[in-house]
Amino acid sequence: MAVWIKDGITDVDFRPLEEVAFAVLSAKLSSYGEDNIWELIEDKLPHIADALRTDAAECRADGMPPRFEIDDEQSPYIKAFPAENVLLAKLRRIDPLVVEDLCVNILEKLGATANVTGQSGDGGVDFIGTNLDIMPSGYGIPAVCRATVIGQTKRYKETNVIKETALREFVGSGVWKRHKLRLDSGISPLAPVILAFWTTSNFEPNAKRYAREMGIWYMDGHTLASYIAKLGLSDFVHALPDENSRLVTAIL
Repeated sequence: MAVWIKDGITDVDFRPLEEVAFAVLSAKLSSYGEDNIWELIEDKLPHIADALRTDAAECRADGMPPRFEIDDEQSPYIKAFPAENVLLAKLRRIDPLVVEDLCVNILEKLGATANVTGQSGDGGVDFIGTNLDIMPSGYGIPAVCRATVIGQTKRYKETNVIKETALREFVGSGVWKRHKLRLDSGISPLAPVILAFWTTSNFEPNAKRYAREMGIWYMDGHTLASYIAKLGLSDFVHALPDENSRLVTAIL
């Protein structure tokens, strides 16, 4: 029920959680009568509120923008944050062959020097960013101490979620690429290296848990859309070709 509410809330002004829950559950449980839904809410509301608060706290810890805000009152109020729904829908339509370019643009906007690997033998590594200053704005560090980002990206639909096995495979590829870069003097021996896995879809709970344990910089579709909007890349994304447009061009 908490997931339904998280996905279904649209009000950008605070409303009582019980009212939002009733509206969402009425749509989801169409076979239930109003009295039954209110009884369900009365029984489950504290557990729903706790689940939503946990979800929001996990988003903040993972560097992901929460999609809602809920207060700590016994009778809680909740509101939705404006979502980049149109942008996210576009992300899930773009040609998978150009999604790496988007990741490069994000890293460049963050101050890194980035490029697409373009190599079939890189074991799933799609893009690399170097010279990323991870200090707060206004504080500099020597160039040799700046971070390198080794990343993989997946342009998936919402229903095709990232599993833990995909992250495990990427870690193996990322560690190998890190080793190769250091052998080739591409990065300093003690400079920080960040493994990044970005997708337009979502992550299974086990995948999120593994990413936290391993320290992977992971972003789902909603987080990507938020980054793109804040970094001024919305026009760039909307100009990218859809997957179907490439098929049409090939036929013509």
